Amino acid sequence: MSNSEASDNRSNVNRTKASKAEKKAPKQKAIAFVLAISLGFFGAHRFYLGRRESAAEMLYLSLGLIVSALLADFWLSSVEISSEVSVGIARIIDNLLRVLINVVFLGFGLLGLWVVLDLFSIPRFVREYNEEILAIPSKSSIPTKENDA
Repeated sequence: MSNSEASDNRSNVNRTKASKAEKKAPKQKAIAFVLAISLGFFGAHRFYLGRRESAAEMLYLSLGLIVSALLADFWLSSVEISSEVSVGIARIIDNLLRVLINVVFLGFGLLGLWVVLDLFSIPRFVREYNEEILAIPSKSSIPTKENDA
């Protein structure tokens, strides 16, 4: 590949990065903080900052914990003891559901810790996102004479 072809490829890459930067707007810390505080359990702040994989994990974890809590509550409130044999089974189910509720509380506690840690990371997340969309070249991506040869 000649030097002119290499420079054409680099200019095409730079135009692509520039067009992506024009389509995406820089993110603001204040909005990310508001989303983290209000909808952090659902990963809204991570969706806003383009961290879709971890945001989806937070969303699925939250929804799973909510569904588990609702099912456990429903089953605990609807268990009826009709005979002597059922008493033992009902107690076992009751104890299992209480353990499930404790696991749900633990899950929400860990998820809350994740959100609190994200509050400290939001400035870095915003900076990284904005640098990425503005396509600020790093020193390693600046063409040099050694790279052209």
